[in-house]
Amino acid sequence: NYTYSVGGSISKGFIVAHDPKMRHLALSHPEGFSIWVKKHTYGDRDWEKALKYPDIGLVLDYFDYKSDILGHSIATTGFLDYYLTRTDKNSFNFQFGVGISYSFSPYDKQDNNKNIAIGSPITYSLRAQLSYNQQIIERLKLMLALRLTHYSNGASALPNKGINIPTADLGVSYSLNKLRPDYHIFSTMPKI
Repeated sequence: NYTYSVGGSISKGFIVAHDPKMRHLALSHPEGFSIWVKKHTYGDRDWEKALKYPDIGLVLDYFDYKSDILGHSIATTGFLDYYLTRTDKNSFNFQFGVGISYSFSPYDKQDNNKNIAIGSPITYSLRAQLSYNQQIIERLKLMLALRLTHYSNGASALPNKGINIPTADLGVSYSLNKLRPDYHIFSTMPKI
Protein backbone atom coordinates (compact mmCIF):
# COMPACT_ATOMS: atom_id res chain seq x y z
CA ASN A 1 0.00 0.00 0.00
CA TYR A 2 2.98 2.33 0.48
CA THR A 3 6.50 2.82 -0.83
CA TYR A 4 9.47 4.33 0.97
CA SER A 5 12.50 6.44 0.14
CA VAL A 6 15.55 7.70 2.00
CA GLY A 7 17.64 10.76 1.29
CA GLY A 8 20.03 13.39 2.43
CA SER A 9 21.02 16.96 1.65
CA ILE A 10 23.59 19.61 2.49
CA SER A 11 22.60 23.18 3.38
CA LYS A 12 24.14 26.63 3.35
CA GLY A 13 22.34 29.72 4.59
CA PHE A 14 22.27 32.76 6.80
CA ILE A 15 20.66 33.94 10.02
CA VAL A 16 17.89 36.53 9.79
CA ALA A 17 18.33 39.48 12.16
CA HIS A 18 14.59 39.84 12.80
CA ASP A 19 15.32 42.03 15.84
CA PRO A 20 17.94 44.84 16.00
CA LYS A 21 19.38 43.23 19.15
CA MET A 22 20.29 40.14 17.07
CA ARG A 23 22.64 41.83 14.60
CA HIS A 24 25.70 40.36 16.33
CA LEU A 25 24.27 36.85 15.73
CA ALA A 26 23.47 37.36 12.05
CA LEU A 27 27.09 37.63 10.88
CA SER A 28 27.76 33.95 10.22
CA HIS A 29 26.64 31.61 7.43
CA PRO A 30 25.39 28.32 8.92
CA GLU A 31 26.07 25.03 7.19
CA GLY A 32 24.34 21.75 7.83
CA PHE A 33 22.94 18.52 6.57
CA SER A 34 19.68 16.62 6.67
CA ILE A 35 18.86 12.90 6.54
CA TRP A 36 15.28 11.75 6.00
CA VAL A 37 12.97 8.84 5.40
CA LYS A 38 9.64 9.21 3.58
CA LYS A 39 6.52 7.09 3.19
CA HIS A 40 4.72 7.73 -0.12
CA THR A 41 0.93 7.55 0.00
CA TYR A 42 -1.42 6.30 -2.72
CA GLY A 43 -4.89 7.10 -1.39
CA ASP A 44 -5.68 4.15 0.87
CA ARG A 45 -7.15 6.61 3.37
CA ASP A 46 -9.51 9.47 2.53
CA TRP A 47 -7.19 12.17 3.88
CA GLU A 48 -4.42 10.95 1.52
CA LYS A 49 -6.74 11.42 -1.45
CA ALA A 50 -7.96 14.81 -0.22
CA LEU A 51 -4.37 16.10 0.13
CA LYS A 52 -3.35 14.69 -3.30
CA TYR A 53 -1.19 11.83 -1.98
CA PRO A 54 1.43 13.60 0.15
CA ASP A 55 4.60 11.99 1.48
CA ILE A 56 4.92 11.51 5.25
CA GLY A 57 8.40 11.70 6.67
CA LEU A 58 10.87 12.16 9.47
CA VAL A 59 14.02 14.26 9.07
CA LEU A 60 17.14 14.73 11.18
CA ASP A 61 18.71 18.20 10.73
CA TYR A 62 22.12 19.34 11.92
CA PHE A 63 23.39 22.95 11.85
CA ASP A 64 26.83 24.36 12.52
CA TYR A 65 26.14 28.07 12.95
CA LYS A 66 29.80 29.00 12.37
CA SER A 67 29.53 31.09 15.54
CA ASP A 68 31.04 30.55 18.99
CA ILE A 69 27.91 32.12 20.49
CA LEU A 70 25.33 29.92 18.71
CA GLY A 71 27.40 26.74 18.37
CA HIS A 72 25.58 23.73 16.90
CA SER A 73 22.09 22.29 16.96
CA ILE A 74 20.35 19.07 16.01
CA ALA A 75 16.64 18.55 15.39
CA THR A 76 14.21 15.81 14.49
CA THR A 77 11.08 16.86 12.66
CA GLY A 78 8.02 15.07 11.32
CA PHE A 79 6.72 16.49 8.06
CA LEU A 80 4.22 16.29 5.22
CA ASP A 81 5.54 16.77 1.69
CA TYR A 82 2.77 18.12 -0.58
CA TYR A 83 3.04 17.81 -4.35
CA LEU A 84 2.38 21.09 -6.16
CA THR A 85 3.07 19.49 -9.56
CA ARG A 86 4.11 15.93 -10.37
CA THR A 87 5.14 13.87 -13.40
CA ASP A 88 6.92 10.51 -13.62
CA LYS A 89 10.33 12.23 -13.79
CA ASN A 90 10.03 15.41 -11.69
CA SER A 91 7.99 17.27 -9.10
CA PHE A 92 7.65 20.54 -7.23
CA ASN A 93 6.92 20.05 -3.54
CA PHE A 94 5.99 22.10 -0.50
CA GLN A 95 7.06 20.57 2.79
CA PHE A 96 5.97 21.60 6.28
CA GLY A 97 7.10 20.01 9.51
CA VAL A 98 7.11 20.40 13.29
CA GLY A 99 9.53 18.81 15.71
CA ILE A 100 12.01 19.26 18.52
CA SER A 101 15.59 20.52 18.53
CA TYR A 102 18.56 20.55 20.85
CA SER A 103 21.01 23.46 21.03
CA PHE A 104 24.51 22.72 22.27
CA SER A 105 25.17 26.41 23.20
CA PRO A 106 22.01 28.00 24.61
CA TYR A 107 21.94 31.19 26.65
CA ASP A 108 23.87 30.94 29.90
CA LYS A 109 24.21 33.91 32.25
CA GLN A 110 27.86 33.14 33.02
CA ASP A 111 29.27 31.42 29.93
CA ASN A 112 27.12 32.47 26.96
CA ASN A 113 25.21 35.65 27.77
CA LYS A 114 25.29 36.94 24.17
CA ASN A 115 23.05 34.16 22.87
CA ILE A 116 19.70 35.91 23.10
CA ALA A 117 18.28 33.77 20.27
CA ILE A 118 18.03 30.43 22.10
CA GLY A 119 17.18 30.56 25.81
CA SER A 120 17.11 26.81 26.55
CA PRO A 121 18.76 23.67 25.19
CA ILE A 122 15.46 22.11 24.05
CA THR A 123 13.24 24.05 21.66
CA TYR A 124 10.60 23.30 19.07
CA SER A 125 11.47 23.33 15.39
CA LEU A 126 9.46 24.45 12.39
CA ARG A 127 10.49 23.64 8.83
CA ALA A 128 9.06 24.95 5.55
CA GLN A 129 10.60 24.02 2.22
CA LEU A 130 9.99 24.43 -1.51
CA SER A 131 11.82 21.81 -3.57
CA TYR A 132 12.31 20.64 -7.12
CA ASN A 133 13.00 16.92 -7.57
CA GLN A 134 14.37 15.47 -10.81
CA GLN A 135 14.87 11.77 -11.52
CA ILE A 136 18.47 11.22 -12.66
CA ILE A 137 18.40 7.43 -12.91
CA GLU A 138 15.82 4.83 -11.95
CA ARG A 139 14.95 5.16 -8.23
CA LEU A 140 17.47 8.04 -7.69
CA LYS A 141 16.38 11.70 -7.61
CA LEU A 142 18.24 14.99 -7.32
CA MET A 143 16.68 17.66 -5.09
CA LEU A 144 17.17 21.44 -5.11
CA ALA A 145 15.38 23.31 -2.34
CA LEU A 146 14.87 26.60 -0.54
CA ARG A 147 14.12 26.09 3.14
CA LEU A 148 13.27 28.17 6.19
CA THR A 149 14.00 26.64 9.60
CA HIS A 150 12.85 28.22 12.85
CA TYR A 151 13.91 27.23 16.37
CA SER A 152 12.34 28.74 19.50
CA ASN A 153 11.17 27.69 22.94
CA GLY A 154 8.04 29.84 22.87
CA ALA A 155 9.43 32.10 25.64
CA SER A 156 9.37 29.28 28.18
CA ALA A 157 12.92 30.40 29.08
CA LEU A 158 14.28 33.90 28.46
CA PRO A 159 15.95 35.45 26.59
CA ASN A 160 14.44 33.80 23.54
CA LYS A 161 14.27 35.78 20.31
CA GLY A 162 14.23 32.54 18.30
CA ILE A 163 16.37 31.85 15.27
CA ASN A 164 15.37 31.88 11.59
CA ILE A 165 17.66 30.22 9.06
CA PRO A 166 16.90 30.43 5.32
CA THR A 167 19.01 27.91 3.39
CA ALA A 168 19.65 26.59 -0.08
CA ASP A 169 19.77 22.78 -0.06
CA LEU A 170 21.16 20.22 -2.49
CA GLY A 171 20.33 16.56 -1.98
CA VAL A 172 19.51 13.14 -3.35
CA SER A 173 16.85 10.58 -2.53
CA TYR A 174 16.64 6.88 -3.28
CA SER A 175 13.43 4.85 -3.62
CA LEU A 176 13.61 1.62 -1.64
CA ASN A 177 10.85 0.02 -3.75
CA LYS A 178 11.23 -0.75 -7.43
CA LEU A 179 7.50 -1.22 -7.97
CA ARG A 180 4.80 1.12 -6.70
CA PRO A 181 1.04 0.65 -6.33
CA ASP A 182 -1.52 2.50 -8.41
CA TYR A 183 -3.08 5.67 -7.02
CA HIS A 184 -6.63 5.30 -5.74
CA ILE A 185 -8.54 7.75 -7.91
CA PHE A 186 -11.71 9.32 -6.55
CA SER A 187 -14.50 11.05 -8.45
CA THR A 188 -15.74 13.18 -5.55
CA MET A 189 -13.84 14.82 -2.73
CA PRO A 190 -13.88 12.54 0.33
CA LYS A 191 -15.33 13.94 3.56
CA ILE A 192 -12.73 14.44 6.27
